[in-house]
Amino acid sequence: MKQREKVAFTVDELIAATKDAKCQQIIIRGKLTNAPSVRLSPGQSLRGMGVRAGIIFVEGTDGLQLSSNNKIRNIDLTTSPNKRAIFNDTNIDTLGRIELRGVTAIGQIQIVARNKVQGGHVIVDARYLSFASV
Repeated sequence: MKQREKVAFTVDELIAATKDAKCQQIIIRGKLTNAPSVRLSPGQSLRGMGVRAGIIFVEGTDGLQLSSNNKIRNIDLTTSPNKRAIFNDTNIDTLGRIELRGVTAIGQIQIVARNKVQGGHVIVDARYLSFASV
């Protein structure tokens, strides 16, 4: 069975894709602005397609929440510098396998094992992970 993909050109399409249990791959085309905090469901992946594909989150809010077995690739994520651009849900048992590749983030990245999280694997391709300050 082929994994189900959805392409998001708008914030509303992004939100709908994250809530679709059948959607495994979310592809961002272009730059989405004024996005609320969004959560990837277990097994969902998010990737940018095209030059400067990204998400700019509403000022003062956290950005992308990961659950378990999530992959983030080739995307710019922007939130307020004192907020989290990427963070994980600590109310699940395991992170599974989290992958960050080709990510540029303005804001904080926080992956922690606390509360219910008992373990997991985090893979960061440091050749492509960029941290920007403003």
